[in-house]
Amino acid sequence: MAGRAAAGKRTAAPARGEGGGRRFLDGWPVLD
Repeated sequence: MAGRAAAGKRTAAPARGEGGGRRFLDGWPVLD
């Protein structure tokens, strides 16, 4: 269950942000 929830949050985050200098919190992009 927890694994599926985590995967869903990761999918909700924009893929382009993953490669940048942005940090993700709960699957959402966070500008430091």
